[in-house]
Amino acid sequence: MESDSVFPGPGKVKHVRSITKDSSPASATARGFDVPKAAARSLGQIGNTEAVAALTKIAVGGPTSARIVALEWLAKLRGKKAIPVLVNCLTDVSADVRRAARTRVAEVGSEAVGYIVPLMQHERWFVRASAAHLLGQLGGDKVVPLLVPALGDRYKTVRDSAEEALRSIGTASAKRVILQRTTPSPVGGVDNLAKRARRGSRRAIDELIAAAASPGHPEQDAAIESLGTLDDIRAIHTLVGLLPDQSWATRRAACEALARIGKPATAALLGALNDSNSYTRFGAARALGLGGCKSAERPLIELLRDPDEYVQGAAVMALGVLRSSRAVPHLLNVAKGD
Repeated sequence: MESDSVFPGPGKVKHVRSITKDSSPASATARGFDVPKAAARSLGQIGNTEAVAALTKIAVGGPTSARIVALEWLAKLRGKKAIPVLVNCLTDVSADVRRAARTRVAEVGSEAVGYIVPLMQHERWFVRASAAHLLGQLGGDKVVPLLVPALGDRYKTVRDSAEEALRSIGTASAKRVILQRTTPSPVGGVDNLAKRARRGSRRAIDELIAAAASPGHPEQDAAIESLGTLDDIRAIHTLVGLLPDQSWATRRAACEALARIGKPATAALLGALNDSNSYTRFGAARALGLGGCKSAERPLIELLRDPDEYVQGAAVMALGVLRSSRAVPHLLNVAKGD
């Protein structure tokens, strides 16, 4: 029968092997039959107490594909009783597991809110972002005060998730918070400040620096970009200070702004190559390369021995951008793994 060719019994194994070039277990996996995933699905179909206990164990420690199926079945079979397991998986290292857990928590409903709220203080930014997203779906007006601090989170993804959550809630209090966040400053916003700063206004420069250094400021990115148009030592030191920021978007913006400043920022960037923070060394190397600073060749070559491989990588790329002939033998050694 046809079914025998799909799920062969012992008497059919030779037939199946005869029509495949490779009968090894590895080739079976490559053909796409995911046994752990199928096992988790079968446990869900069985659905008794023992099967649910097995699904719980899989959800917290099995192969990723099986865990995703286990979370789905736990939500179906246990409902609100599955909330602790589902919420726990929101902190998982696997993005696929976290995504599946978020979907299932949303399906369970508002009874999960009490379990989600503590995650707004979690040390990992992606957990805080997921928590904000779920509160927007499930929490209603009562969670608005809990989302407000997240608008000042150091990570842009968390800030954006909190703002989107408030928009999803859509109550009068949520709209007020959003309005306060998006209303330009009385002086006309960052664009106006940048124009005044370029005309020499020290007050405008101070306000731009304050905005650039404030993670929750609605125009932080624009303020950082504007500092990159100023030949001002305070702006340069502010941007160098942002190179180790916890937000990769802020680090990148600061790096690009320093590259635009160019030569006036060279001394500060060369000093930053010796900073104890690897993010600072990485950003400084990248900015020196993007800024075309030929005088940085020797320090960048020395940075090829940095203990952090990402810093090494930034030095490698910067030397390439600078078309450094002096760096050729050193880059050869790096390429050879010497």
